[in-house]
Amino acid sequence: VSCVSAGTDLSLFTSHRCSCVERLSLGSDCSLNIRNISTEDYGFYRCQQWTGVNRDQQQGPDAGVYLHVLHVSSSQTEISAGLSVTLFCQLYSHPQGSCDDSVGSERIQLFWVNQTGVKLTRSDSRYQILSSSDHCIITLNTTLLNEDDNREWRCEVTQRDQVKTSVTYTVKSSGEKTSHQSLY
Repeated sequence: VSCVSAGTDLSLFTSHRCSCVERLSLGSDCSLNIRNISTEDYGFYRCQQWTGVNRDQQQGPDAGVYLHVLHVSSSQTEISAGLSVTLFCQLYSHPQGSCDDSVGSERIQLFWVNQTGVKLTRSDSRYQILSSSDHCIITLNTTLLNEDDNREWRCEVTQRDQVKTSVTYTVKSSGEKTSHQSLY
């Protein structure tokens, strides 16, 4: 994908192959636009500036950004009181390294919080909270109660103790499987 602005050709490259290329575009200000974000869009995006008659001279250093995608899904398609449900929250991060590397270096953490914003902990007997060994998947398991209809649980991503993004999962007593995602 490229964009020409004031005689400079800006080209965009992704760090991994995905079917996202047809959903990528550069705005008139050469900003990156991605339509219909999905979990396959995570990774490193690099912008390069090219000048010259044949657009063959790179101007300045590359500008890069990591796109992280947060995705929440449920283990159940049938959701009703008395059933056990597991909510999965996964942070899709750097494709060239383990998620554990980025978690350690960037101090990224995932948490489940209730609808009042209180962090759910392993000490709460109603919930079983499990983190994957690489810290980029956190699960919440609970048995649903009647009062859980329309209850919200939120998966939050913090970086250096600051909330960067979150995804809310709302319990609906229905036969529909629900999933949500966010990015930062």
